[in-house]
Amino acid sequence: MPTANEIVDDLRATILASPGVSEISVDGISIKREHLLRELNYWERRAARENGNLPNSASIDLSSG
Repeated sequence: MPTANEIVDDLRATILASPGVSEISVDGISIKREHLLRELNYWERRAARENGNLPNSASIDLSSG
């Protein structure tokens, strides 16, 4: 199974290889550019988490009481 970093690289290459394309259809399956961008965002965050650059949970400010 590919790592999150490999998936990020593949998604970026796919997006950069087809500027201006709004939808890709392969074997009857259509994928919109917006979906690819959401997937890229998800995998970038997952890769950052795996690399230790992003915490597993959001920080909560408890000082405002």
